[in-house]
Amino acid sequence: MRMFAQEVRPSMAEKQALKMKSNLELTEEQFARVRSVNEQFHNDHSRLLADTTLTKEEILIRRKRMMEKREKDIGEILTKEQNTKWAAMKRPERRRGPSGITVATGLEDMKEALDLTDDQAKKISDLTATMAGQMKKVRMDTTMTRESTATAMKAIIEVRRTEIKKLLTEDQYEKFLIFEQQRRRYKRPVAGPPRH
Repeated sequence: MRMFAQEVRPSMAEKQALKMKSNLELTEEQFARVRSVNEQFHNDHSRLLADTTLTKEEILIRRKRMMEKREKDIGEILTKEQNTKWAAMKRPERRRGPSGITVATGLEDMKEALDLTDDQAKKISDLTATMAGQMKKVRMDTTMTRESTATAMKAIIEVRRTEIKKLLTEDQYEKFLIFEQQRRRYKRPVAGPPRH
Protein backbone atom coordinates (compact mmCIF):
# COMPACT_ATOMS: atom_id res chain seq x y z
CA MET A 1 0.00 0.00 0.00
CA ARG A 2 1.45 3.36 -1.00
CA MET A 3 1.21 5.92 1.75
CA PHE A 4 2.02 8.96 -0.38
CA ALA A 5 -0.06 8.25 -3.47
CA GLN A 6 -2.16 11.38 -3.03
CA GLU A 7 -0.31 14.63 -3.49
CA VAL A 8 -1.18 17.27 -0.90
CA ARG A 9 -2.19 20.53 -2.55
CA PRO A 10 -0.56 23.65 -1.03
CA SER A 11 -2.96 25.59 1.17
CA MET A 12 -4.23 28.97 0.02
CA ALA A 13 -2.24 30.56 2.88
CA GLU A 14 0.95 28.91 1.58
CA LYS A 15 0.25 29.92 -2.03
CA GLN A 16 -0.33 33.54 -1.03
CA ALA A 17 2.86 33.60 1.01
CA LEU A 18 4.84 32.07 -1.88
CA LYS A 19 3.46 34.69 -4.26
CA MET A 20 4.48 37.46 -1.88
CA LYS A 21 7.91 35.85 -1.40
CA SER A 22 8.46 35.89 -5.14
CA ASN A 23 7.10 39.37 -5.86
CA LEU A 24 8.46 41.13 -2.76
CA GLU A 25 11.72 39.16 -2.38
CA LEU A 26 10.91 38.15 1.20
CA THR A 27 13.58 36.70 3.42
CA GLU A 28 13.00 33.17 4.79
CA GLU A 29 12.08 34.67 8.15
CA GLN A 30 9.58 37.10 6.56
CA PHE A 31 8.11 34.28 4.48
CA ALA A 32 7.56 32.11 7.56
CA ARG A 33 5.91 34.98 9.44
CA VAL A 34 3.67 35.96 6.49
CA ARG A 35 2.62 32.32 6.03
CA SER A 36 1.77 32.11 9.74
CA VAL A 37 -0.39 35.27 9.52
CA ASN A 38 -2.15 33.93 6.43
CA GLU A 39 -2.82 30.55 8.05
CA GLN A 40 -4.28 32.24 11.12
CA PHE A 41 -6.53 34.38 8.90
CA HIS A 42 -7.78 31.42 6.86
CA ASN A 43 -8.45 29.31 9.96
CA ASP A 44 -10.36 32.17 11.59
CA HIS A 45 -12.22 32.85 8.33
CA SER A 46 -13.29 29.21 8.00
CA ARG A 47 -14.58 29.19 11.57
CA LEU A 48 -16.44 32.45 10.92
CA LEU A 49 -18.21 31.05 7.85
CA ALA A 50 -19.12 27.89 9.78
CA ASP A 51 -20.71 29.84 12.66
CA THR A 52 -24.45 29.56 12.01
CA THR A 53 -25.32 31.72 15.04
CA LEU A 54 -24.12 34.92 13.35
CA THR A 55 -26.19 37.18 11.11
CA LYS A 56 -24.88 38.22 7.70
CA GLU A 57 -24.14 41.69 9.07
CA GLU A 58 -22.11 40.25 11.96
CA ILE A 59 -20.16 38.04 9.53
CA LEU A 60 -19.39 41.09 7.38
CA ILE A 61 -18.20 43.15 10.35
CA ARG A 62 -16.02 40.39 11.78
CA ARG A 63 -14.55 39.52 8.38
CA LYS A 64 -13.62 43.17 7.84
CA ARG A 65 -11.90 43.29 11.24
CA MET A 66 -10.04 40.07 10.48
CA MET A 67 -8.86 41.43 7.13
CA GLU A 68 -7.73 44.70 8.73
CA LYS A 69 -5.76 42.76 11.38
CA ARG A 70 -4.14 40.62 8.69
CA GLU A 71 -3.16 43.73 6.70
CA LYS A 72 -1.68 45.33 9.84
CA ASP A 73 0.23 42.20 10.86
CA ILE A 74 1.71 41.71 7.38
CA GLY A 75 2.53 45.42 7.12
CA GLU A 76 4.64 45.15 10.28
CA ILE A 77 6.63 42.25 8.78
CA LEU A 78 7.54 44.06 5.54
CA THR A 79 10.07 46.81 4.93
CA LYS A 80 8.88 50.23 3.75
CA GLU A 81 9.82 49.38 0.15
CA GLN A 82 8.09 46.00 0.33
CA ASN A 83 4.95 47.62 1.74
CA THR A 84 4.87 49.99 -1.24
CA LYS A 85 5.13 47.06 -3.66
CA TRP A 86 2.53 45.09 -1.71
CA ALA A 87 0.06 47.97 -1.88
CA ALA A 88 0.48 48.01 -5.68
CA MET A 89 -0.06 44.22 -5.82
CA LYS A 90 -3.38 44.59 -4.00
CA ARG A 91 -4.74 47.11 -6.50
CA PRO A 92 -5.39 45.12 -9.68
CA GLU A 93 -6.74 47.20 -12.53
CA ARG A 94 -10.50 46.86 -12.74
CA ARG A 95 -12.86 48.21 -15.30
CA ARG A 96 -16.60 48.60 -15.10
CA GLY A 97 -18.69 47.48 -18.01
CA PRO A 98 -21.99 49.12 -19.03
CA SER A 99 -23.76 46.52 -16.90
CA GLY A 100 -22.32 48.10 -13.76
CA ILE A 101 -20.50 44.86 -12.96
CA THR A 102 -16.80 44.93 -12.21
CA VAL A 103 -15.27 42.74 -14.88
CA ALA A 104 -12.66 41.45 -12.43
CA THR A 105 -15.60 40.56 -10.15
CA GLY A 106 -13.29 40.42 -7.17
CA LEU A 107 -11.96 37.15 -8.58
CA GLU A 108 -8.86 37.15 -6.39
CA ASP A 109 -11.04 37.74 -3.33
CA MET A 110 -13.36 34.93 -4.40
CA LYS A 111 -10.44 32.60 -5.11
CA GLU A 112 -9.14 33.24 -1.62
CA ALA A 113 -12.49 32.96 0.17
CA LEU A 114 -13.48 29.73 -1.59
CA ASP A 115 -9.97 28.25 -1.96
CA LEU A 116 -10.51 27.81 -5.70
CA THR A 117 -8.12 26.00 -7.99
CA ASP A 118 -6.73 27.97 -10.95
CA ASP A 119 -9.01 25.98 -13.26
CA GLN A 120 -12.12 26.78 -11.20
CA ALA A 121 -11.17 30.46 -11.06
CA LYS A 122 -10.69 30.64 -14.85
CA LYS A 123 -14.06 28.99 -15.55
CA ILE A 124 -15.84 31.32 -13.12
CA SER A 125 -14.10 34.30 -14.72
CA ASP A 126 -15.29 33.14 -18.16
CA LEU A 127 -18.86 32.69 -16.88
CA THR A 128 -18.83 36.16 -15.35
CA ALA A 129 -17.51 37.75 -18.55
CA THR A 130 -20.28 36.01 -20.50
CA MET A 131 -22.87 37.26 -18.00
CA ALA A 132 -21.55 40.83 -18.31
CA GLY A 133 -21.89 40.64 -22.10
CA GLN A 134 -25.43 39.31 -21.88
CA MET A 135 -26.40 42.01 -19.40
CA LYS A 136 -24.96 44.67 -21.69
CA LYS A 137 -27.19 43.46 -24.54
CA VAL A 138 -30.25 43.49 -22.28
CA ARG A 139 -29.51 47.00 -21.02
CA MET A 140 -28.97 48.29 -24.56
CA ASP A 141 -32.31 46.88 -25.73
CA THR A 142 -34.53 49.97 -25.72
CA THR A 143 -37.64 47.91 -26.65
CA MET A 144 -37.73 46.26 -23.22
CA THR A 145 -39.66 47.67 -20.28
CA ARG A 146 -37.94 48.28 -16.95
CA GLU A 147 -39.73 45.23 -15.52
CA SER A 148 -38.74 42.90 -18.37
CA THR A 149 -35.16 44.19 -18.15
CA ALA A 150 -35.04 43.36 -14.43
CA THR A 151 -36.51 39.89 -15.08
CA ALA A 152 -33.94 39.19 -17.82
CA MET A 153 -31.10 40.34 -15.55
CA LYS A 154 -32.24 38.02 -12.76
CA ALA A 155 -32.44 35.11 -15.19
CA ILE A 156 -28.86 35.73 -16.38
CA ILE A 157 -27.60 35.87 -12.80
CA GLU A 158 -29.46 32.66 -11.92
CA VAL A 159 -27.95 30.80 -14.89
CA ARG A 160 -24.46 31.92 -13.82
CA ARG A 161 -25.11 30.77 -10.26
CA THR A 162 -26.32 27.37 -11.50
CA GLU A 163 -23.27 26.94 -13.72
CA ILE A 164 -20.90 27.99 -10.93
CA LYS A 165 -22.53 25.48 -8.57
CA LYS A 166 -21.54 22.70 -10.99
CA LEU A 167 -17.89 23.76 -10.70
CA LEU A 168 -17.71 23.85 -6.89
CA THR A 169 -17.74 21.40 -4.02
CA GLU A 170 -20.67 21.61 -1.62
CA ASP A 171 -18.54 23.46 0.94
CA GLN A 172 -17.23 25.90 -1.68
CA TYR A 173 -20.76 26.62 -2.92
CA GLU A 174 -21.95 27.49 0.59
CA LYS A 175 -19.03 29.91 0.89
CA PHE A 176 -19.83 31.27 -2.59
CA LEU A 177 -23.40 32.17 -1.56
CA ILE A 178 -22.10 34.05 1.49
CA PHE A 179 -19.43 35.75 -0.64
CA GLU A 180 -22.06 36.93 -3.16
CA GLN A 181 -24.30 38.26 -0.37
CA GLN A 182 -21.40 40.21 1.09
CA ARG A 183 -20.49 41.69 -2.30
CA ARG A 184 -24.09 42.80 -2.93
CA ARG A 185 -24.07 44.74 0.33
CA TYR A 186 -20.99 46.69 -0.79
CA LYS A 187 -22.26 47.36 -4.32
CA ARG A 188 -24.59 50.19 -5.19
CA PRO A 189 -27.96 49.26 -6.67
CA VAL A 190 -27.81 48.65 -10.40
CA ALA A 191 -29.23 51.68 -12.19
CA GLY A 192 -31.74 51.51 -15.00
CA PRO A 193 -30.86 51.99 -18.68
CA PRO A 194 -28.78 55.12 -19.29
CA ARG A 195 -30.81 58.19 -20.18
CA HIS A 196 -29.86 60.23 -23.20
